[in-house]
Amino acid sequence: MSNYYLLFVNFKAILISNLGRVYELLDTPMGEEKAIRRCFSCNECIRARHFEDLPIRCSFNPTIGADKKFATIKKTKHKKKVMMVGAGPAGMEAARVAALRGHDVYLFDKENQIGGTLNIAAAVPGKDKLRWIVEYYAYTLPKLGVHIQLREFVEKQKIEAFGPDVVIIATGSELTMPQIPGMKNISGLSFKEVLKGEAKIEREKVVVLGGGLIGLETALFLASLGNYVTVLKRYETVSENIDPVYAPHLLSSLQKQGVKIISKVTVMEIEQNQVLIKNHSKSPS
Repeated sequence: MSNYYLLFVNFKAILISNLGRVYELLDTPMGEEKAIRRCFSCNECIRARHFEDLPIRCSFNPTIGADKKFATIKKTKHKKKVMMVGAGPAGMEAARVAALRGHDVYLFDKENQIGGTLNIAAAVPGKDKLRWIVEYYAYTLPKLGVHIQLREFVEKQKIEAFGPDVVIIATGSELTMPQIPGMKNISGLSFKEVLKGEAKIEREKVVVLGGGLIGLETALFLASLGNYVTVLKRYETVSENIDPVYAPHLLSSLQKQGVKIISKVTVMEIEQNQVLIKNHSKSPS
């Protein structure tokens, strides 16, 4: 049975079985997959059409579903020196568009690779396709003339010395650890440290504070390493704000890995070998 490829070209969806024709339509050299914005199965298009009754959209290609006049990128008449701080998803896409407009773009990041938190999220079981996003920008940005400066921590003095016409800040949010009594007395880790592999945790009893998408995916990652994981969350609902197509799969994976989820609790104190919680569930009548 032949493979079929679904493409969005010139605002139309096309189903093609010939791989060579795919590269031809995308104006891409044969075999250069990294030059294509490959679908990484985030389900944003399905969520828009089938769950929200909205026009189709794509989390990777913002022109999908947009009017042509908004999706067309025009060259500027006034070239500027653009300093982009932060090479995560937003910074990379802003750098791409600015370069397409004809600006002289410099992309800075303090890490040793572009991608930001995409590199962390890709460590979650089943999320390895997120690396395709990083591969696309790593291939595309240099070809557009974007100057990528890694291992560069940007401060006010550096901006002033660099002398850009425009500065775009895309550094994302700062992570804060919860202020819970006893937190400083244990080896508490953030999800970033865990997913980056900065701490080796195997066959341990682990408590994850927070049952949103990040907490549940971190729990799945830890469970895949053979840990015994319990997730504590304040609210009764589970996966309420998670993509409705992905949520059942995630919860099923957590169940298969033996992850325990305790809802409607508040962490009151953390001791060396135990977590003290307050249960907000109503007592049976």
